[in-house]
Amino acid sequence: MEQDQPQPQEHPQPPEKQYSQKELDAIITAREKKTAEAQRLADEQAAQQRGEFEKLSEQRARRIEQLEQELAGVATVKEQLEALNATLSVQIKERTKKLPKEFQALIPNGSPAEQFAVLDKVEAAYNTSIVAATPGTPRGGQVSDVVSLAPSDIIDKKRQSYPRL
Repeated sequence: MEQDQPQPQEHPQPPEKQYSQKELDAIITAREKKTAEAQRLADEQAAQQRGEFEKLSEQRARRIEQLEQELAGVATVKEQLEALNATLSVQIKERTKKLPKEFQALIPNGSPAEQFAVLDKVEAAYNTSIVAATPGTPRGGQVSDVVSLAPSDIIDKKRQSYPRL
């Protein structure tokens, strides 16, 4: 009799996770940042070991100054953006008040920039609906050349349009 030897069991491997290009780009960027930071730290340690403290200190001071200038620029842009958003919000509210509720509902809730982009289209649609709904205005909103709508004037106009026999 042969002894039954246990055969190694194959373990099914779970399917590998699929990454989107955006996720892969984020992973690569994170690795590059970590590598750059590790390289910077290694350079700093090597410089410290060589006794280049003063040079390292100057480099850090310049980097701090550069970052502070960038931060000041970002703060200025942020303040300008907030002021523009406030101004746009006021204009949007004033223009929206002039529209009927049906048309106000077409303006999305979101940033003032998104609302402002849609507001011109909504106002144009409203203005078109006013022209089309005005009594006595033919389709298309064009006013005819008939000045008076009195029955006698209309009859005279029709008679003039027929050729005389």
